[in-house]
Amino acid sequence: MLELMVVVIIIGVLAALGIPSIATQLRDRRTNQAAHEVALLYRQARSLAMGRGAAVLVRFDGSANGRVEVRESMDADPAHCLSLPATSCSTANWNAASPLNRLVASFDVNASGPYENVKLAFFQADGTSAGSAVEVCFSPLGRPYRRLAFTGAFTPMVEVPYLQVNRVDASNQPEGITRTVLVLPNGTSRLSL
Repeated sequence: MLELMVVVIIIGVLAALGIPSIATQLRDRRTNQAAHEVALLYRQARSLAMGRGAAVLVRFDGSANGRVEVRESMDADPAHCLSLPATSCSTANWNAASPLNRLVASFDVNASGPYENVKLAFFQADGTSAGSAVEVCFSPLGRPYRRLAFTGAFTPMVEVPYLQVNRVDASNQPEGITRTVLVLPNGTSRLSL
């Protein structure tokens, strides 16, 4: 009986030592999955722009912990059907309430339970913060254009801005792994460590 108690205690101690490690790996996996979701949105937006011949916008809203949404522009010409795609990034009405664009996909770390401690941040190529509002618009040829603060003109992307995806603790400090999503000048997105 004593030997059985010792074995049960040893198993309990080993399980208690392993649980924090497993919990950390699960949280890091969520960070990795969030980075994959964001990179996929950029790839899908570029593919949609090229496939439909439309201007497609990827909007990063860094308020709170971050939201990324993909919008497709629609033609404003009354002679055409409103469901036809519009081709210009700069003349499209990207206001979320406008009927001249439609929400295609979105990823919000605030709305998703598994991603509640994940934070997204957008940075310029030199490492400075791009602020909490960045839009990348893909032309029908797949060429990316960027603008900051949801205002102003779109400029061709010639640098490599990036999004950092990491887990934060209760005091909003990064912990665990940090994944980086690179948005390349040719319009593709890549995951980096």
